[in-house]
Amino acid sequence: MATGLVNKCISKSSLQSTSTSPGNNALNILFLGGIVALNHGGTIQSCYNYGEIYGTTTESAISSLLIGGITAQNKSPGLIQSCSNIGNINFIHQATQFCYIGGISANNQSDIISCSSTDSTISGIAGENTTLCYVSGIAGINTSNISESYNTSNIQINSACKGNTNVGGISACNYTSSFISNCHNNGKIEASCSYTTIDNSYVLFIRRNCWIKLWLYSKL
Repeated sequence: MATGLVNKCISKSSLQSTSTSPGNNALNILFLGGIVALNHGGTIQSCYNYGEIYGTTTESAISSLLIGGITAQNKSPGLIQSCSNIGNINFIHQATQFCYIGGISANNQSDIISCSSTDSTISGIAGENTTLCYVSGIAGINTSNISESYNTSNIQINSACKGNTNVGGISACNYTSSFISNCHNNGKIEASCSYTTIDNSYVLFIRRNCWIKLWLYSKL
């Protein structure tokens, strides 16, 4: 967990973890991050992840899964700036809770500035027990601000979850009063599932100097 400054760090190591039980933290969440697992209000600056991240939860686990190429969760007043993920992200989520997956941060609650996810693939499977699944090139879910960032990573999702599966180039879910500006997606998005809504990264709704070049395939 980071609460200070993480500056000019590079990770080239693979990261793999599996949750098979309710977990050992109060929220029963498996956090996986290429640089830090949880940014608790600190600053992550000029960091790069080249390592592959692989996270799984089994049907017996009562837990949620958060995977980010830089950090799993960016909590306010945290800052992620000038960082890039170049490593592949793979997941299999069979547990009964939610999964958030992002090339930079799975759950962004603060600021992401001048970041990118490039030359990689974000792929995974959301099982039928999954409540919600948000997958995107920058932030799986955004409740704050993303600016000057872009995604060129390809996203491939196979979902059978009975809840919603949202897939986006920049953010799969952008909350009210949250902001995405000067961003673009140039990655291919492929989704094959039973209960999926696919959104072109929500910048279509914000329309603040953002653009999308997108190949999108949906198999229902």
